[in-house]
Amino acid sequence: MAKKKRKFPYFPESCNDTYGVLITLVTILVYEIILSYCNYGNIIYRNSVDLLLRTLVKSAGIAADIGSLGFVVLISAAIWLHKRPPLSIKIQYLPMMILESSVYAFIVGLLVSNLSKFIILAATNSGQSLVLQIGLSLGAGGYEELIFRALLFYYSAFMLIEGVHLRPELGYYIAALLSSVAFVWIHYWNMPFDLYSALFRFLAGLFFCVLYYWRGLGIATLTHVFYDFFVIYTNNF
Repeated sequence: MAKKKRKFPYFPESCNDTYGVLITLVTILVYEIILSYCNYGNIIYRNSVDLLLRTLVKSAGIAADIGSLGFVVLISAAIWLHKRPPLSIKIQYLPMMILESSVYAFIVGLLVSNLSKFIILAATNSGQSLVLQIGLSLGAGGYEELIFRALLFYYSAFMLIEGVHLRPELGYYIAALLSSVAFVWIHYWNMPFDLYSALFRFLAGLFFCVLYYWRGLGIATLTHVFYDFFVIYTNNF
């Protein structure tokens, strides 16, 4: 009697949003700790999404720190409650997720490393301290994957498929385009627009939509962070 092949559960199980939400929240928390240490004097550094959130909540009369972090926690909780993934996690998956994400980030980094105009397109620049660059990279991965992939991409597709009754493939294609356009916009809402860098960011947005759809929020967040780390290494060493 032939034995059944045992399935490797890592890939389907590591996609669930319990891993994704925890990884993203920890990433944003470490970002906040690092930036509270690095931000002093007249120059304040923030991720573009975080800065926009702070501007909006401050205009509503809410303290920026409380409002921005509160919004992140509420969105994370809403995503988790809607999908209701298993609560149990396997700690041994974390190093595997880090390794997997590092491989994706390294491949993407190599693909763009010869494009000298684009290699600086990350959350950081070499004029900042190394600690600050690491902090901003964590913020980019945490905030941008949570807002643009887990929230905008997924729920745009959900509404198009469940509400408008589009075919799933078409719904996800349109949602990927919409979220990638928004991903481009957030990088220029407070700085001059540049067509070439905008095109690169649009393609990057599409890539992270595919990665989120295929491997979930945790892998997308870690890959985004590690790609920015790759750029830090390239620019500084």
